[in-house]
Amino acid sequence: QTSSTIIDNNNPAGSGGLPPTPIDHDDRFNYALLLALYTLQGIPMGLSASIPFLIQQKVQMLASSVHHHNVATAAADAAINSAASS
Repeated sequence: QTSSTIIDNNNPAGSGGLPPTPIDHDDRFNYALLLALYTLQGIPMGLSASIPFLIQQKVQMLASSVHHHNVATAAADAAINSAASS
């Protein structure tokens, strides 16, 4: 006994038709494009958050080094003045 199956492509996949393909080639391109665009959008957003933080650290480092330089210069000047007055 042989059985034959008639496939109707107009039926949805759940009612005995062919299952849809998982991802078409065109969809892969669209997903890759979407991923690339989201990545490009995230780079400036990440930089806009991190650059002020990095600048703030650099300014604090420079201010600290200037303060230490001024203290060292003042100590050297005091030593020179005390040696000159003796």
